[in-house]
Amino acid sequence: MKKKYFFLTFVVSVWAYAQTRAVIYSMRIKVDPALVEEVKISTNKPLTGSFSFRECFPDTLTDFIIAKSEEILSRKFGVPFEAFYSYYKNGKKITTMGVYGELEGLPDNTYKKTVSSISANYYALIDAHLTGGGDFSIEFANGSVSKIKPQISVTVKVFDSNKKKVYARTVTLKKFGKLRSKTEYLVDPRTGKTWAVKTSETLSPMDVVLIYLSGLEHNLFENK
Repeated sequence: MKKKYFFLTFVVSVWAYAQTRAVIYSMRIKVDPALVEEVKISTNKPLTGSFSFRECFPDTLTDFIIAKSEEILSRKFGVPFEAFYSYYKNGKKITTMGVYGELEGLPDNTYKKTVSSISANYYALIDAHLTGGGDFSIEFANGSVSKIKPQISVTVKVFDSNKKKVYARTVTLKKFGKLRSKTEYLVDPRTGKTWAVKTSETLSPMDVVLIYLSGLEHNLFENK
């Protein structure tokens, strides 16, 4: 009898999980000029004028950022999150533009427009800003340190369908320690694609991703 009851409870739990829908309607990740300079150096591209991440962030890496953000939010709230995009009349996806240090290709919607377009239980907004005003340099694998001292501020807000706040928090992370002590391998949870993060003396696009993910994890799972 206990086994039967456990099985029914499990089935109901799985069904309830499947019926709950949650979306990330807005994501903004912006990087200050000081950090952008480091990314320019790491990509060996002589860029002039206003810097665009379009020139050094491949679309697959943007997809990775979105997939990991979905995974982290799902783990926090116990429901499956997915990025939500709206479209222009010509069928083009509405996303962040990728200028002035902002990452391109991320969801760029308002709460009101999203609610009118899709029915969900939770609606999430993520706003992250990387700057060079931290207290500590990043230590690389060979013992050298970054010229700048980065910090990241991450705001996460989650609303229900009545715009009642379910979660709202802003945190600032200033210390990252050894960002890469060795070659690490990160896996895209949606596609299974593996990213090799190799040792380097300058910040790479993947370093920016790692800093962002550290800030997002800290916001959702750390008490302080």
